Amino acid sequence: PAGRELADATRWPVPPAPFAVIAGTRGRALGNPTSWTAARRFPPGIRHDGTVTVDETRLDGMSAFAEVDATHTWIMNDARVHGMVVRYLRDGAF
Repeated sequence: PAGRELADATRWPVPPAPFAVIAGTRGRALGNPTSWTAARRFPPGIRHDGTVTVDETRLDGMSAFAEVDATHTWIMNDARVHGMVVRYLRDGAF
């Protein structure tokens, strides 16, 4: 039950502080074996990171949004993402 609730972003409360979202757009990558199988569930033309669609990452109340060519599993290791996070924390924008 908790997994189903977590998967339904419409039930998530808006965070009490400004926040941003960075979405990955690389559905399949050689360095991410889970993307070889999990990404098959998305129809052609739907942008995703191998785990969630880009549209699923758009949350009410976000003050900034960006997309990067990264998989869901490894987006946190992407140097572009690191720079975006620093800029957002410093300036409130990407």
